Parts: sequence; structure tokens; C-alpha cells
Amino acid sequence: MTLTADRDGSFVFPVADLEVRFIRPRLARGGVHSGVWSDVAVSHGGAHVHEARYNLSSLTSRRELAKYLASRAELPKPLNWTDAIETAATLMCREMHKGKVVTHIADCPNPAEPSYLVKPLLLRDKLTIFYGEGEGAKSLVAVALAYCVSTGEGDLLGLTVAEDAVNYLDWETDDEEIARRTKRFAAGLGLEVWPDFNYFRMDVPLVDDTETMRNLAPGFTIIDSLGPACGGDTIRPEGPTNFWNTVRRLQGTVLVIAQTQKDGPKKTIFGSGMFHYMARSVWEAVNVVEDGTGTIHLAMFHRKSNVGRHWPPMAWRFEFDDTACTTLVRPEQLAAIPEMTSHLSVQDQIAAVLRGGSRTVGDICAEADLKENTVRGTLRRYHNRFVKNGEQWGLLSNR
Repeated sequence: MTLTADRDGSFVFPVADLEVRFIRPRLARGGVHSGVWSDVAVSHGGAHVHEARYNLSSLTSRRELAKYLASRAELPKPLNWTDAIETAATLMCREMHKGKVVTHIADCPNPAEPSYLVKPLLLRDKLTIFYGEGEGAKSLVAVALAYCVSTGEGDLLGLTVAEDAVNYLDWETDDEEIARRTKRFAAGLGLEVWPDFNYFRMDVPLVDDTETMRNLAPGFTIIDSLGPACGGDTIRPEGPTNFWNTVRRLQGTVLVIAQTQKDGPKKTIFGSGMFHYMARSVWEAVNVVEDGTGTIHLAMFHRKSNVGRHWPPMAWRFEFDDTACTTLVRPEQLAAIPEMTSHLSVQDQIAAVLRGGSRTVGDICAEADLKENTVRGTLRRYHNRFVKNGEQWGLLSNR
């Protein structure tokens, strides 16, 4: 009999007609609590028998568990519980101490280039964060992405999309709200049937919900949102570290929705800087709501990329028709949303001005509200994007 690793990070030891499962095993070093600790869950024929936390390295703990199970489990055939628990605990301790399997880089002769589940928002099999202020329409985009990936069709957002299974882990709303948004997206496209994906109404931190993790389909997982998924511990190093170690067990592409810090001129992800550091790609969501209509203009700014290039900003217009129960999504130019200009980099602000035609440095400064030295330095630095013709500057590239 051997241990079998489950996809949620737990280990299973089958014995007779029983299943001994080690949930969230961890190494604790130093002091009286050192050793390998784990929740031990025992079931017989699918029926619960016992679950509690034990120090698997402790002979006393093993004996207590074996003695209790001998009195608790009624089996058709007698079982030597002392030997069974001793074997299982020893194997689990060895597993925890053996470390990871080595991969030799030379054995990867043809590494693939980065690929996208949704280009350019979601790198395939990587961790991406969307962050923005409250009511910033981040969840609206997340539902739109769930719609696109579950169907493999990018028409809703005008993006290139690959089809995959979708898990939506939601700490903020409920299934009716997510279904309503999905249905209105479909109606906006003129469709009467909306796509299906897996929804989970969450109420405990992700690290503590082993059973839900076991039920997730490999594919695209959305975590909405970061604070409650961490259990509220977003400042101290332990919270982010435990969260990321849990997310690493998920198979596929992961999107985390996060809030922003309230203070400071530059908006960042709320909590420890570890969240920004650990993500492979980070996008900031900024929105403007039209007075009277409720129409939302939403822009996404690429703030970090550890894999591949930084992408230029993109924007959409979300039009809500409560009478027809539809939500129309239309891509739009960022330059058409004056309130978004300050969120652009200097070179993108200059490019937004020059898309209206060639300008002098003075004209650019006046229209973009930038200092002359900043404009001149940027124009010279990005010679692959801007071109000078006499006293005026124009766009060499229209990206």
C-alpha cells in the first residue's frame, strides 16, 4: 500500500475498505510542535469515520489515533490499526521530507513561447491579477472572460480566445448575479442560450477549503476577490505566501480580482507587495460611468509582465439596457475617454494626441498637459514610435 497524491495537495492512503486522507500536511520546525502536522480524515465506504489534526511525527499521536479508530470503525474484517497508521504516517513523513522532483533544464530542448488563453489579458497556465477601485467593473470583465473562455468565442470582448473549462470562485456576490450578467451578455449578442461554467459560492479562505479545490476542473479559475480569499490577512507575509502556495496547486490559468490601496497618488494592489511580485501579469482596471445612462467606460492598463511583452492599454464601453435586459460591449479608443488620459504612460499620452495629426512640441504640451522637457525627452527616446518632420512630430507607428 502506498500514498497517492490528490490534485488538491492532499494524500490518500487506502487500507482495507477505508480511506485515510492527509489534508494540508505541513512541516513545523523547532520547539515542542515540530514535525509533520496534518488533518487526518478517515472514511469507510464513503462514510465519515473521524477527522482531526495530528503531529504525524509523534509516536504518542500515532498511538492515540490508532486506538481511537479501533474503537470507532466497525469493519467486516479485523484490522491492525497500529500497523496501518504507523505505515501511513511514516510514508507521509517521508513524502514531506523528500522535497521536489528535479527537472533538468537540458531535458527541455524545445521550450514553447508564452501562449495566451485570452490574448493579451490572460497568459495560459500563469497567474494574472486585475486590480482597481471599488465598483471598478473588474468583476464585470471577469464574468465576460468566463463567458468567452467557456465558449471559445471572443466576439463579446473582441479578443482572441481559447476554449477551456471555467471555475468561478466568488466571495462577493451569488450565483443569480453571475447568471444574470452572463445572460445579459448573451442577449446583447442576440443569443437566447447563455454558456455554462462552474460556479462556487465561497465563504472561507481558499487555503482552508480543500474540498472545493478537489472539485475544481482543470482549466481557467477566477478568484473574486483577493481579500476574502486570503482570509483578510493581506498585509503580513504569511497571508500572501499561504495564498500563493495554495494557488500553485491549481491546474491551469488563474485570474485574481483585487482591490486598490486607498492612499497614495499611484494606485497599487491592496495589501502586501508580495501580491504584485508573485503574479506573472498585472492589469489595472479604471472605469468612468456616464451620468444618467449608467454606461461604463472601462480601460485596462498593463502594469507588470514577467512573461512576454507589456501590452498597450485597451478599452471597452458597456451599455446596459434594463428594458431589453441586455448588456452590449463595444471596444473603443482610449483617446475617446478624456478621463483616462492621466492613467497612460507619457509616451501613450503623446501618442493619443498625435493620433489626431502631427503637432509641435508646444501643441503636445498644451493638449496633454505635460512639461516640455518631458515631452522632448520622450520623443527622442522612442524614435521607433515617433518621427519628426520639420518642427512637427507625428506617429511612426499607430499602435
